[in-house]
Amino acid sequence: MKGDRIEIIEELGYSRLFVDFLNDHRALRPFVAPEPVEAKLLALSKRNIPREKLADLLSNQNKSWQAPAEVFESIAKLKDDRAVTIMTGQQAGLFGGPYLTILKALGAVKRARRLERELSVPVVPIFWIAADDHDFEEISSVDIFNTSGESAQLAIDFDPETSYPPMGRMSYDSSITREIDRFENLLPDNDFKQTVLDLLRQCYRSEKNIVDCFAEYLLSLIGHFGIVPLNPHDRDFKILAAPFMESVIGHHREMKTALAATEKELAGAGYHLQVKKASSATHLFIHRPERKPLHRDESTKEEADYFTDGDSRFSPEELIEQINTEPYDFSPDVISRPLLQSYLFPAVEVIGGPAEVAYFAQIMPLFDLFNLVRPQIMRRPSLTLVESRFEKLWKKHNLSYQQVTIDIERTIKSIVEEGFSVGLEKRLDGFSGAVKGHFKSIREELIAFDPTLNDTATKTGERIDFQIKQLKQKALDTHKKKNKDVRRRLTKLGDHFYPHRAPAERSIAIAYFVSRYGEGILDFIYESMDIDETGHQLLTLSGYHG
Repeated sequence: MKGDRIEIIEELGYSRLFVDFLNDHRALRPFVAPEPVEAKLLALSKRNIPREKLADLLSNQNKSWQAPAEVFESIAKLKDDRAVTIMTGQQAGLFGGPYLTILKALGAVKRARRLERELSVPVVPIFWIAADDHDFEEISSVDIFNTSGESAQLAIDFDPETSYPPMGRMSYDSSITREIDRFENLLPDNDFKQTVLDLLRQCYRSEKNIVDCFAEYLLSLIGHFGIVPLNPHDRDFKILAAPFMESVIGHHREMKTALAATEKELAGAGYHLQVKKASSATHLFIHRPERKPLHRDESTKEEADYFTDGDSRFSPEELIEQINTEPYDFSPDVISRPLLQSYLFPAVEVIGGPAEVAYFAQIMPLFDLFNLVRPQIMRRPSLTLVESRFEKLWKKHNLSYQQVTIDIERTIKSIVEEGFSVGLEKRLDGFSGAVKGHFKSIREELIAFDPTLNDTATKTGERIDFQIKQLKQKALDTHKKKNKDVRRRLTKLGDHFYPHRAPAERSIAIAYFVSRYGEGILDFIYESMDIDETGHQLLTLSGYHG
């Protein structure tokens, strides 16, 4: 493959908004409004942040996950009035989730360390586990590569017809043990396999909370970097969040107006909307126990606002009372969650992927509405981990990233056609015709010389024609066999880079790479990733000697 950097373009499936964001296009600037970091620091220093309470809460959570000392050193920094945070996060994915999860976390650590040097203030990387999320299907599976290099899915039992509560209230069933056993059977034996399996069996157990499983595994892999996981679906955390959720109800009409104006401007500038919400949305969920969105009740013409979850109806006073008495039963949605992060934390930066960048462009005016400091939006590191067995193959064929990913079928067809020369096939056919013509004239001379040679000459000609056809058929059979092998290997190559027609970072488990290369691969990724790179990086593991 040519080069180790791939430009992010729309043809690779990225939105125009995200491409313009990476290129700092002036059309997008009004929607992300990047102010100098120094201005953000000054504004954050004037906010009343519950630092002691947050530090205590984070300490208690991470103690329960048996976090290493580096995590508590990071938490202690938060108590400093000058300290700021870098926020990132992801769902509590199976076996650590796809490796973009680790890229986000390590990117936050690397950004924090740099900012700490540049700004001379403590900077704490916070990993917000999306524990309020109820999309169980999204976290129920992950992919690995088996011994043959083919992708294989690991998936716990999931019922698409079931409405699930927030992940923070769920535990794994016995299918988690089954999938660890499948993981073991799909992987080749090596020096790291058993250590990884032992850790998975320690962290991921039947009847154990899904968020706890994820947090423990994340910390076991990269806790030594000082990343601080947070479970927002925590009773103590909900108490801290209650005033903000009450404020969301009080400002729901202003939020609607601000969002509508921004959405109109985005559409006018030619950008899509990442998040489409009904005009009646309050941007809060209620858990009873399944997670349901709260809407303003528009079924009546009453002057006063009423709210509904589809089953029950609440006056503003009733809803606010419930938020304050049982905040554990409420959570923000995708629009209000970033606001809650900036409400509770001194968030100077947020690290996210294409979807997160897009919805931040939609909601930026809401930070002003709630008198919050707009965080700087940074894209997460994006890269493909390329194993040496596949690196050799794409180097052999000198393929581009597009040829391996979006054009893989065309690439396979082209390489297969090149494998057996059309000219050679034509020459064989021409040779066969020439031999027949030449032998015909010889046969006629032989018969004229001695008519008794007719049968012998005829049979000899047939044998020569048969042998030529046999030669051609054997060549074609060899070609088909080679085609099959080339197609199989190139299909695996495409799967390695682009499983499910998307970058591998979105579906392949980080646990797979740790099982193949050991935990040292995480330090290699950290050192190798370029947090300033706006393109997609190709990280070849032939350079890893851990």
